[in-house]
Amino acid sequence: MGKRKNKYDPNKILLRDNEGYRSSKKLYTYRYTDPFGKRRTIYAKTLKELRRAEEYLVRDRVDGIKTYLSDEVVVNDIFARYMATKYGLSDRTMIGYQYFYDHFVKNKLGSKKVTSIGYSDIKIFYVELLEKNKLTVNTVSNIQCVLRPAFQMAVRDGLIRLNPCDNIMREVTQAAGAEKGKRHALTREQQRAFMDFVAEHPVYSHWTPLFTVMFGTGMRIGEVSGLRWDDVDYKKRVVNVRQTVYYGLGKDGSSDFHLTDPKSDAGFRKIPMLTGVREAFQEEYEFQKSSDSFNRTKVDGVDGFVFRSRFGSPITQGNLNKTISRITEEYNALEIVNAERENREPVIIPHFTCHVIRHTFCTRLCEKENNLKAIQYIMGHADIQTTMNIYAEATKESTAEAMAKLDDDDDII
Repeated sequence: MGKRKNKYDPNKILLRDNEGYRSSKKLYTYRYTDPFGKRRTIYAKTLKELRRAEEYLVRDRVDGIKTYLSDEVVVNDIFARYMATKYGLSDRTMIGYQYFYDHFVKNKLGSKKVTSIGYSDIKIFYVELLEKNKLTVNTVSNIQCVLRPAFQMAVRDGLIRLNPCDNIMREVTQAAGAEKGKRHALTREQQRAFMDFVAEHPVYSHWTPLFTVMFGTGMRIGEVSGLRWDDVDYKKRVVNVRQTVYYGLGKDGSSDFHLTDPKSDAGFRKIPMLTGVREAFQEEYEFQKSSDSFNRTKVDGVDGFVFRSRFGSPITQGNLNKTISRITEEYNALEIVNAERENREPVIIPHFTCHVIRHTFCTRLCEKENNLKAIQYIMGHADIQTTMNIYAEATKESTAEAMAKLDDDDDII
């Protein structure tokens, strides 16, 4: 076998085995064979960059990183593979994942190679969604919940070394402002003012049982929509959460009302029925009975739902949020006038949504109960961290108030 002929670059530097230089493109090359016998080439503008790429290749081989495969894998591929492995999630959650990916990620990052995506790329992407697309931090967090596990699977499959989505939301949240998109519970005074206004209003009073149930159980709006009279157990004084109703795309791609399981296994639960909640159910039942206005809508073959819209269909989040906005706007306008006439500070109700009602119930519960596992069960939180975050916020103000009272007591110190 003949002696290898030495090769040099334009700067007369000796090249190593499998290294080369293409003068036509002014690029350095390194040729190698992957474990499948396929010849592959690394390109670099400088010899220093090439040697660094060679070092990375050796390190990846030692650590089991399949660089030879990841160079051909794009973000669309790892998302599709991640979705193919998901099981145990409700249809609505799966559809939600696909929606967030298709609407916000696919066109921007989908065709990029996974090896080309770094931490700064994801951070810039999220900041643009916040500033240019005007998305809320909560929406970007939902996108993070889709992207991070997909990249994590790529890490575990040996396609990339690090997950570019790790530990990124805190920085993004700080960049966007800590309070932006953050949900805040209504105060006791605001909650009472809202409920009193609804109950006494000639147009909105029929919403009283629904809002009472929502403020008194903390159920998600889909769970409230999916609540059936068979789920209301007066004897055991519990509300059984067994299903969710939502309006949107189903598995077949059609837009309609659909029945599915709760958000997670933790969503199946029995919520103790407060006296006010029991009375609200009884009031609603008697009204529907006397006016022959029971909800006869069938969703995926199931009927007997407790609440209904004025059109006879199940309650939807969008329509109920609009109703809440109309009520609060009318209340605030009247409250400002009354407060000025009575020479007092007005009790203004901030803009809020269905989910804030759930957050408010959880806050009231945290103010009275310190058993986090019990709170987690009642709320149907799959992750105890969600419960702990709300508990921390709820107890922060009450702790300050308690210390203020101690400060006023001369006998303490």
